[in-house]
Amino acid sequence: MAWYAPDSFRAQGIIIGLASLSMAALAVMLVQDAWDSSRTTLEQATQQQCAAAARELREQFAERASLLGAAAGTLRFEAEDVSLRGLSAAVLRSYENVEGGFLLGSQKQVAGHIGRPDFPGSQHFDDVAARLVAGLGAQASTSPNLILDHVVDGTNLLVGAAVRVDSHDAVAFTLKRLPGANDPAAQRRRWWLAGLVLSGLLGLGGIVSISIRLRQGVATLNSGLSRLERDFNYRLPSISGDFGKVAEAINRMAVVRGSLETTLRRQDRLAALGKVVAGVAHEIRNPLNALSLTLELLERRVRKGLATGDEAREAILEVERLERILSRLLAFGRPEMENRHVQNLQPLLERVLRVVDDQSRRKHVHVTLAEPGPMQLQADVDALAIEQVLINILLNAIDASPEGGVVKVHVAAESQGVRIEVHDKGPAIPDGIRDHLFDPYFTTKESGTGLGLAVSLEIVCHHGGTIDFESGDSGTTFILKLPANGNHV
Repeated sequence: MAWYAPDSFRAQGIIIGLASLSMAALAVMLVQDAWDSSRTTLEQATQQQCAAAARELREQFAERASLLGAAAGTLRFEAEDVSLRGLSAAVLRSYENVEGGFLLGSQKQVAGHIGRPDFPGSQHFDDVAARLVAGLGAQASTSPNLILDHVVDGTNLLVGAAVRVDSHDAVAFTLKRLPGANDPAAQRRRWWLAGLVLSGLLGLGGIVSISIRLRQGVATLNSGLSRLERDFNYRLPSISGDFGKVAEAINRMAVVRGSLETTLRRQDRLAALGKVVAGVAHEIRNPLNALSLTLELLERRVRKGLATGDEAREAILEVERLERILSRLLAFGRPEMENRHVQNLQPLLERVLRVVDDQSRRKHVHVTLAEPGPMQLQADVDALAIEQVLINILLNAIDASPEGGVVKVHVAAESQGVRIEVHDKGPAIPDGIRDHLFDPYFTTKESGTGLGLAVSLEIVCHHGGTIDFESGDSGTTFILKLPANGNHV
């Protein structure tokens, strides 16, 4: 069974529980042991009490004998017993629960014995007390010293003291009974105490072991999880005990996670491919419209016999534009400026206006290009790429303008390049979408793909230029800055 495995938290928890119970029992045993120690102290105090009472009895007996003189030996035993009983009562009144009396003559007859008031039958010795008193009398009659002794009576303890009365054939003795002072189970409790101490130490060792294993296991898991954040193919090493099950679960989750991420990446690629295809359709729609119009014009002129090579040339140029736009869209994220050089922007702007002319006429929006003045507008650009940017901006401006509105294009030379502004009279751009206007695939149009401005921003940035906008109640202005000599503006 797995519950007793040394690395199992359940087994270690059982050890801790047993250790806790052992510690509780240990506390009880310690209290009991302290009680036993107090009993030992009580026994010693009882011996001292009995010794003091015996000495006082001896002194009172000697004083009484000196007062009676020769008459003391003429008293009958019964009278002697009564007289000494009064003496014993007077002395032992000061010693709580102490009984005592005298042993007279060579026969050591008991006289003047006063028993304990709270101990029925103590006026007469039982066999245990009789043996103790006889033994004390025998020893004291031949010794000038105080004699102390005790007798065990079941769980009770009987303590006695005796002392010889000098120049008299008599012995003064005292007794005191200690109920329950002798406990045969005390030794067993001490062994139990030692066992409980040992189990407590084992429990403490279990706690320390669990603490160490917890720290090691958590450190291993944290290290493995940190590695998994950087390397999805990494797997946690084998760990013993319950942490091993956690590590195995993490490894299984890592496998599932890898499978899910592979699936998600595949789905993301498919979704991105769909968006790219939609973006391609969006970007080539304008050249296709221009190509369609050129071919229609060519067809009409052919029928009238007025056709020239200009229409065919325009159609060929639009086909070439389509090919380059497709190449750029397929290379989105790494645009290349193959035909970049310093050139005049006026022809570029005129071509752009021709491309958007059909869309502007359909919406009845007039697009105007402000005269640039006598200064020639020069910029270091890839013409096709910048045309694509301006077409995207102009189509957005036409789409935002009200019917019959005007879109103004203003071009001006600056110290480091050229500034192109496209202004429309449409509504202001909402604050909630301004920060996302150049995000790929972000759009507010039902038929939009969200690639127009994203592609435009990337092209302008690779030119070293900037693109920005200002929007308010008077309309929206997109500001395009291009470098004059390849440097950043």
